[in-house]
Amino acid sequence: MHESIADEFNTKFAKAVDNLKFGMPWDKDAFLTPLPEPNKPSYIKDLIDDAISKGANVLMIKVVRY
Repeated sequence: MHESIADEFNTKFAKAVDNLKFGMPWDKDAFLTPLPEPNKPSYIKDLIDDAISKGANVLMIKVVRY
């Protein structure tokens, strides 16, 4: 995206993601659910760390534990 709108977009995107409902798969209102495989959290963290090492910026960190 053009850098002239990047900050505004990132702010709005982070707020929208923060407002998503986390819950269990059987919760009809849940948009995001826990990862089904025990190794997935570390796999996802490795992907994030790799992206950061290549210049990505983390917009927000919200951890939800069940």
